[in-house]
Amino acid sequence: MRVQSVRRSLMPMKRRGAVLVESAFVANVLFLTLFTMADLAIGVLHSNSLSESARRLARFVAVSGALSEPEQSALGPELYQGNAADDSVIGEQVRRTLTIPDLQNVSVQIEWSDGGNQVGDRIRVSLNYPYQSIIPALVSVDQINLSASSSTTIRH
Repeated sequence: MRVQSVRRSLMPMKRRGAVLVESAFVANVLFLTLFTMADLAIGVLHSNSLSESARRLARFVAVSGALSEPEQSALGPELYQGNAADDSVIGEQVRRTLTIPDLQNVSVQIEWSDGGNQVGDRIRVSLNYPYQSIIPALVSVDQINLSASSSTTIRH
């Protein structure tokens, strides 16, 4: 009888060590999953932000053609290449909706497809950003190139 009571009293101690080891494995997988989901969410946020900024910039350029008001200078038809940190009107328009903290790495390109800035001419706005993953070992790449573009015709 005494042998059984000794065995029963030792069982909780042995189980406590097993729970600790199992918890260490489960916690690692849990945190790895959470950080991966957070990294993916940040990447999607940056991608959506680029898309919205490209759409709004295309609209801004579409109403800034040759017939625009004198207070607002006409844009184009030369190829524009810059970044979101520029002190230009275009850089200011991009920054209004962009949630990316590193504006210097967001490249902006505006092309006038028909070679002019008259009503009915086509434009294309492209934004690119090299997204640095916070957990590069999980994604197996150091950076992901995010891009967004929007095309429209000049209306004014």
